[in-house]
Amino acid sequence: MTRDPEKTPAPQEPVLLTLTPTHQYFHPLKTLPIFPNQTLNIGRFVGTDETLPERDNGYYESPAMSRRHCIFFSTCDGDDRKLFIQDLGTLNGTYLNGTRLGTEGHASVPVPVEGGDCIVFAHNVSMEGVLYTSVEVKVDIEY
Repeated sequence: MTRDPEKTPAPQEPVLLTLTPTHQYFHPLKTLPIFPNQTLNIGRFVGTDETLPERDNGYYESPAMSRRHCIFFSTCDGDDRKLFIQDLGTLNGTYLNGTRLGTEGHASVPVPVEGGDCIVFAHNVSMEGVLYTSVEVKVDIEY
């Protein structure tokens, strides 16, 4: 049995999310594909191979962040594509252009993200005389 190419839906291309750190000596630039109906997890590196911070995953080496800090996902309605971010109820918060998303213990509503936005994962935390810094990135989106 053969498929009719006109009736086979073409796979949708991912949204390419680039997160450029404002302090490049701390964290790598990341370019991350987000496919429709999938989520991209952003979180803290916890010492396992699956969470090693790399350019092509959402993990950062920042003790100020939660293990499951926030998610990104895209929606597609015809030609209208959008990218959203949602904080997962983190202790130290996710900030979009200076505004905290959600509250501690309560996930935020999904919020649209646009190219040029500034996102801060967590805020700086001082524990036992050690300063753990947030992760601040600028957003670029390729649809």
